[in-house]
Amino acid sequence: MKSAEKQRALSLRAQGLSYNDILKEVGVSKSTISLWLRDIPLSDNQIANLANKFRAGREKFSRSMHSTRDARWAAYHREAENEYAVLSQDPQFMFGLALYIGEGSKTKQNDLCLTNCDPRVIQKAIAFFLSIGVPYSSLRCGLHLHPGLCVEAAEYHWRNIAGLPASQFHKTTPFISRASAGKKGNLQMFGTCQLYASHTKTRQKLSQRMLLSLMARSFIG
Repeated sequence: MKSAEKQRALSLRAQGLSYNDILKEVGVSKSTISLWLRDIPLSDNQIANLANKFRAGREKFSRSMHSTRDARWAAYHREAENEYAVLSQDPQFMFGLALYIGEGSKTKQNDLCLTNCDPRVIQKAIAFFLSIGVPYSSLRCGLHLHPGLCVEAAEYHWRNIAGLPASQFHKTTPFISRASAGKKGNLQMFGTCQLYASHTKTRQKLSQRMLLSLMARSFIG
């Protein structure tokens, strides 16, 4: 019943077309095409051409995705710029912004992340994250603790500090920082807490606000 379609598929494959290109020409399912063509060999040149075409298609898709992402991020940056004039007059916002500039991660494009051993810094960071639009449910904490210290005590301590449920804490990680490696008396009893949240829009707006604040002219006296 499908002899005409099969012959057409065989002919196209002999020309070196890919399965997807053949599907556009022959109105059958991909599983049928695969069955018909599974024993049809391709020359080395045909295989190389298909590989080059695949790489070109993947590169085109990647450029399209990057272009879409860049346009979306540019919109976030414009929104941040429009809001900054008002926010810059808010001492609480500027304190949180300065805190992130000093202590937060600058390398992550989609995540906010701040690590510190001072409970007050973590509490201020949580308040700041929430104030700029991070949903409470998106907040996560991870603890880094020197080996040999009490994990249960550290987790209890930081859960009380952060006020987050246990489900928003990740497994405590044994960790020795370069600053304290080999030094006696420099152990943090409860380790350090890493506060983070995956929220691309907020992170991109924060990047723009940090840039605006660092570029602002300041006058003393």
